[in-house]
Amino acid sequence: MRWLPLTFLLVTCARPARQLPAAEQHHQLMMAVDSLPSHQSGLVKYYLKRYRDTALPGNALSIATLKKCFADAQPLGDLNGNGQPDTVFVLPELSSATDEGYSYYFTDTSLPRLPANTYCCHPSQLFMLDDMDEDGVREVGTYFTSCASRFKTLIVYSLENNDWQEKGRSVFDIFYNHPGSTVFPNYIRKKDKGKFEMLEYTDAGNRHGQPVRRWLAFQF
Repeated sequence: MRWLPLTFLLVTCARPARQLPAAEQHHQLMMAVDSLPSHQSGLVKYYLKRYRDTALPGNALSIATLKKCFADAQPLGDLNGNGQPDTVFVLPELSSATDEGYSYYFTDTSLPRLPANTYCCHPSQLFMLDDMDEDGVREVGTYFTSCASRFKTLIVYSLENNDWQEKGRSVFDIFYNHPGSTVFPNYIRKKDKGKFEMLEYTDAGNRHGQPVRRWLAFQF
């Protein structure tokens, strides 16, 4: 068997697919969207209109990709206090002009999307928290990972002026500790109105190289 040089293999695997003209890509996308059940296609069309730059489109979004996005959707509960349960799903980049990585979207279109800023995310990595600032809308947390690094991040967001604003983050090292998605909320606790703590578990900055477990304090 003849072995190929590693550089050849890397270049071959990384070679991007042929980019379709924007008009043709949009046509194929609409065909894929129209193949979805009406309530799902309506959601995608709404978000495409809101966030996609047709001159600089992003991912082609095949039928299989779209179906998987909705198959993986996760129920959250009532996020904004309107009495309706909310569900989160993930879509790839909608526009190469503004997006860098996937984003979280909600079935309640009054909620803006939340960019994940990574290609390694799943709806289960977004979770609902207490109403930290007591404004009637609960805060959310996300589990951020670049896939490769052993250092992971929990980030807390609050909805302000129809946009998700970061309010705190903590790092944990999965070499020492790897919480499952069901316990992510246990790493974040409300202390008072506008005040909360996040658990951090890492050896970063410790000259002895030992992991340190500590609660970090944040406030709005």
